[in-house]
Amino acid sequence: YQDVSWVKNPATNLYEQKPLPTTEEEILSEDPDEGFTIPDPSQPQQFKLAPGLCALFKASTAPATPPTQDTLPFHSVSAVQASPTCAPRSPLDPFCGSEQKQQTAVGADGGANGDIVCGVPVTVQSAPSAIYLVMDDSAYMHGAYGTGYAATMNATLLDPVFKRTYVALRYLSHNKLECTSGTTSFTSPLIDFGLTGSTQPDIAKSLQNPAPPDTKTSPLPLYLQAAMRTDQGAYKHLQDFAAKENVKLNVAAVMYFVNRQPDSTPAAADAGAPSNWIGPDCSPPVGGGLTNAQGAIETEVKNAYSSGLSTYFVVLDNDDHQSPISFFKTIETDTKPAATTIDATSNDVATVVGNFANVATGLGTCLYELPAGVDSTAQVAFTIPEKIPQAPAAPLSLPVPPDSTCNAANQSTANGWAIDNGRIRICGSPCQNLRATILAVTAASGLGDGGASLDGGPPTIPEVPVTVTMPCASP
Repeated sequence: YQDVSWVKNPATNLYEQKPLPTTEEEILSEDPDEGFTIPDPSQPQQFKLAPGLCALFKASTAPATPPTQDTLPFHSVSAVQASPTCAPRSPLDPFCGSEQKQQTAVGADGGANGDIVCGVPVTVQSAPSAIYLVMDDSAYMHGAYGTGYAATMNATLLDPVFKRTYVALRYLSHNKLECTSGTTSFTSPLIDFGLTGSTQPDIAKSLQNPAPPDTKTSPLPLYLQAAMRTDQGAYKHLQDFAAKENVKLNVAAVMYFVNRQPDSTPAAADAGAPSNWIGPDCSPPVGGGLTNAQGAIETEVKNAYSSGLSTYFVVLDNDDHQSPISFFKTIETDTKPAATTIDATSNDVATVVGNFANVATGLGTCLYELPAGVDSTAQVAFTIPEKIPQAPAAPLSLPVPPDSTCNAANQSTANGWAIDNGRIRICGSPCQNLRATILAVTAASGLGDGGASLDGGPPTIPEVPVTVTMPCASP
């Protein structure tokens, strides 16, 4: 169980959900009204929660309408775990965790630890991330909106792996004055940061109902550099949000959706190039002392990365099939590891969604909060919840081996898990396998082939839980 409070965002004056850090666990009884049942004895691995518990579980992923005035926290069931070693609660056992008779968990020092029930897997929460979506809303991007790729990619955020990811949205302003102004519109998003459960429906509606400020034959200038200003652009608002949350984010990034190449050179230099796919940009380039848009963008990307902020470019195709993918790939190469380019130029929606999800999954995986009472002697695993090509038998629990060398510095080279700065980190091939499993489960749900719901409905993608289990003391 986990309580969720409503917190007013001073920037928008709206209430947003924020999970409280404390949780309570209960071993359920086999009871149709207060616990669980096995509806079909021939399917012993399928169980059904009592209606009240089911409603609380739904509250964690599809909460009630935000309030308009102060209110008490609402209750939710944030995770449900089943284990063959955990017997149902007997009718005479108390409900409250503090009164339950528990086996003693053993810590690394051999001492007893009563904060966690030994031998029972506990689902860990992913460390929070924040992503600011900045999109070109020009009519030249018409293929991205409505039922287009940007809307479909946004539906990926329905995946439970993103339930602790904060998302905000802003469209490019196309305002030349913001190249040098003291403030910009990007510090006041159209949809401000909130957990995906509360912001994704509004983002989906905005992407499905585009209102371009121009026409395809006369697109407005891009002015992408204005959005990328580290002093007053999107990076500034992301950094302010991270500071306000006062929590170490797994990933803090701005993601730019474009299908034109920014260009700060005089118009005469573009002779021979299709005028509509060139995106006139800040001239002179932002930052001072620079001669072209590429140099200015690379400088802003590097400056943002030095402050702990990453950059993603989601590059789509356009009607002239003159996608600027090579331009942004060059920026990625010049600024590694600060920038990542996501190729969304394919005419196959599944390929585009796959490329996007392959990168975005890193926002909610491989770094987790450390439950009280868990130490380096714990067993870590993740569970494949349903049959996928890689696992014809499911559910299937896959252990993650311990590796004391696993930390942020060698995320890709170590192979296993360790406690890193008070969090559980998974490195190397186990992390890659976890992400591949999540992508396979997401694909099996129908996302990317027309089976995804883009209207902000509740997620239909099964969660791939990561669990920790503390060993029990010897009898």
